[in-house]
Amino acid sequence: MSLLRVALECDEPIENEETLDDSVPEGDDQALAGLAEDVDEDFEHDMATDIAAESIFEYYEQLRSMVHRGVITPAVTALIVRGVNQQLGSVGLEAMSFPALETYCKASAREQAEIALEGIGTTLKTLLFQDPVLNFKHYKDIILDSFKSIEGKLAKYENKTRQNKAEFEQKKGKLGNRIEINLHGLWYFFTTGQGQPSNLTAALSNDLAGSRYMLTKYPADVIASIEKLAATLTSGSAKDKPSIDALAKKVEALRSPVELFDSQFTGNGRYFNVTSVVPSKDQTQGSRLEQLSRSGFVLEKSSMGHSARKAFTGSATSVARSKEIVLSVQQLGEVFDAAQAYCDNVKHFLELEAKFAAASARLGDSLKRLSGTAQGRDREVIAVGDRLEAYAKLLMRAFQRPALQEAARSLRGAKYCNYLGLRGIFNA
Repeated sequence: MSLLRVALECDEPIENEETLDDSVPEGDDQALAGLAEDVDEDFEHDMATDIAAESIFEYYEQLRSMVHRGVITPAVTALIVRGVNQQLGSVGLEAMSFPALETYCKASAREQAEIALEGIGTTLKTLLFQDPVLNFKHYKDIILDSFKSIEGKLAKYENKTRQNKAEFEQKKGKLGNRIEINLHGLWYFFTTGQGQPSNLTAALSNDLAGSRYMLTKYPADVIASIEKLAATLTSGSAKDKPSIDALAKKVEALRSPVELFDSQFTGNGRYFNVTSVVPSKDQTQGSRLEQLSRSGFVLEKSSMGHSARKAFTGSATSVARSKEIVLSVQQLGEVFDAAQAYCDNVKHFLELEAKFAAASARLGDSLKRLSGTAQGRDREVIAVGDRLEAYAKLLMRAFQRPALQEAARSLRGAKYCNYLGLRGIFNA
């Protein structure tokens, strides 16, 4: 029975063992790695829209003040409208058009400015005063949509792992005490920033600990923080500046996504595939609330240098680069157990779906209730409200970062452990 007939299926066929390294990373685990980026596109566009809305609000306030003071001219109004349209264009939105400003020359400077002011105000209602319940439902949906892709791949990897472990159990009595395995074709995954492991069992243990934390403990902590924020917002009010400042003070006692993440699991090149887990950005300056709303999240990323080495490594170089490892029969069995452990971590993350959905719904409801307590359009109240919502969005984002990235990497870990285990069986 050949190794290739029982190996995990790949999107590209593996013709022989020598092409293993070229084919494995391009399987469906690689496709899953793009899920986090796809989800992030929505969040990034949303953040860009928020920034554009803040700029448009500045234009609105400037024009409103000039109208109030009676110091407006058609030229200034036109410049402000142009600035607003540039912001709308930056996020792919349609520009405002004012036929009255272009056609009705008899309109006074004040009348033209008031027409523009009304149009800008309508735009702001669309951008700034959206229903947060719908917004957070959208954020929840785009994250959970990615779960469907992961579920299908997970089932395949679990099934293959069971088959391969069963084959190991059937043949382990015929294996010798020393099982020598060369990492040719496998070194690309089983490498950290420290190089290929001399003690594979210890390296697997460290890698699985990170996988388990990022897919089980950290996402659960993020959900708990979402629930705490929802409860805190529900207890507050935005009726005036003192009220929302008091609420902000309570929120400031909570932690940012980066602060929630246990630093013992961060590091450059710490994990297999020379994978780093690091904060996406440094803590920002400003008030505690500003830091919470702009602190970023934890990012998982691969080494560009490692990817380049893989891409330009031929078969002979791969053999020369690869280390020999020696395993006992028990340790070889643990390699298959590790494949299942990677799958179990991914499965646990998927099982958080209902809790995340419920917490997201509560967060949207709490923001809607808070916005309903606002009286008028106090600029300072709106500014604090924007920071509260930005922090809420960061927590939503933290549920999928780095977990979606790690889900893809862990499935790849399951795949490579299966290949390694099978090589041990057939090379012994």
